[in-house]
Amino acid sequence: MRVTIEAKTAKVVQALGKFGSALKKELAVGITAAASGMKADTTKELKKQYQVDVAKSTAKYSRDKATASKLESTLTIRGRMEPVFKLGQPTPSRVMGGKTSGGVSVMIKGQRKTYPSAFVARMTEGFYKKERLRGTKYFGQAVRGGAVDHIGVFKRKEEKGRLPIKEIYEPSIPQQTEDEPIIEPAINKVLPKMINGVHRALNHLKKNWGTK
Repeated sequence: MRVTIEAKTAKVVQALGKFGSALKKELAVGITAAASGMKADTTKELKKQYQVDVAKSTAKYSRDKATASKLESTLTIRGRMEPVFKLGQPTPSRVMGGKTSGGVSVMIKGQRKTYPSAFVARMTEGFYKKERLRGTKYFGQAVRGGAVDHIGVFKRKEEKGRLPIKEIYEPSIPQQTEDEPIIEPAINKVLPKMINGVHRALNHLKKNWGTK
């Protein structure tokens, strides 16, 4: 997912004459700060609306800086689908021994959902494929003779029989961030921040150039 914040300033810079180039530098700082603010605002909304702790996810954020020659900054969010055990506040939250009737309830996008046939189990890397560990601290690491423990919420693919089973995932952080309840409040904060940034930039220029 990418969000780009851009300022169209050609006419403004031309009208300001000698202040134009200096203003562009000040605006670049403000645009970069606004992109950084998008990260803070969206993670805050994810916590508020969906009860998702982004710090526990696989999501990676990156942001390029705006410059006087390129008055735009892009916030990029990368991530993959997340195990509901990690972010979905499962109930029960411990490995289920013996009978697993009753299922497991998890929080997905702020709504609690119950999987009647699901259960919490501990698997090893032999079951939980190594490829799924890519990007984690366990990838390529020998633990317990090559086996890595993984706790997750699983459900049976068929109504009868113990196997096969599959792990339950929820949408990735980029996918959840694109949802209107998450992205819209963050976007609505960008314009006021940019306007305040312009005011600060103009005040800074007036002070440095000795104007009133």
